[in-house]
Amino acid sequence: MSIPSASELVEEATHIDPQADVNAIHAKTYELMMRYKEQYYERKVDAFLNKLCLEHGLRERIKRAMLEHVVVEGVEYNNFMEEASRRISQTFQVVSGNIAEICCEKELIRVGLRKDVNYKRKIERTDIVVYFPSFQM
Repeated sequence: MSIPSASELVEEATHIDPQADVNAIHAKTYELMMRYKEQYYERKVDAFLNKLCLEHGLRERIKRAMLEHVVVEGVEYNNFMEEASRRISQTFQVVSGNIAEICCEKELIRVGLRKDVNYKRKIERTDIVVYFPSFQM
């Protein structure tokens, strides 16, 4: 299982509550991201530990230890797996930024604006540029 894209997370959040406003959708996507991240780490730990011939009680103690809060070189992590997998944490920064853009775009569409008429995405180091009444004035 991979982490869903920003679009997939926004779609899932919208599906849960189709009438949610942009702030509620953004908050729900954060909850979903955290849930997917926890599931991801748990599956990785299980896959690793399943390869070892360990007594069940020992396996569960190791799993709990790998998934509990840890501080490494003064930096706090949710668990050892997060510290060990910085790449996925960096992915979340990109996904989170994309979620914010998608939520903004959904709200623009909700109020009747149209892409490439009233707003554009990703031009000149900006996320969204809104034109009033349109960029074709």
